[in-house]
Amino acid sequence: MSKLKLITFDITNTILRARVPVGEEYAKVACRFGLNLDAARISQEFPKVFSGLWAVQPNFGVADGITARQWWSTAVMAAVERSDVKLTEENFEKVSATAEALFEHYATAAPWMVDESSTHILSSLKRTHQLGIISNFDERLENLLEKLDLQQYFSFAIASRAAGVCKPDPTVSRGFNSTRWRCFI
Repeated sequence: MSKLKLITFDITNTILRARVPVGEEYAKVACRFGLNLDAARISQEFPKVFSGLWAVQPNFGVADGITARQWWSTAVMAAVERSDVKLTEENFEKVSATAEALFEHYATAAPWMVDESSTHILSSLKRTHQLGIISNFDERLENLLEKLDLQQYFSFAIASRAAGVCKPDPTVSRGFNSTRWRCFI
């Protein structure tokens, strides 16, 4: 019999993946606001923008007192600008509307897919272990798990932004008894 009692997972790019590359999703949403984006270029630039912004405002800007929505808006603006779209006054409004729509869109199940093998593995593991999520994610995580019918597998989910610390901070592994953690059972 296994001595393990608890198994935790990160959610992003393990159990949960984007259905299409980020550039395709951004371009599709931007089109609704009359903005034409080069999907391949956005996909190319976005990881650089994300890493750069995370370096100066880690954990979606929680320590700087900004909202996750503001953090993501900055990321969208930067990715669009790095894809050679000039941020004229007119384009700024379109990109702002796009960023807002993307934040709401990524809070839904539509842009996400559950890895095919995950639910089978989670079902099997849940029979003998307590399962949880610890992820560098913003406050949309819990609702997203419900919308994707994944909450049934987990005793708790810790989103780094809600907790105020992100992986690999060692506080994450010691934090289960802290009231700072937003968990559900």
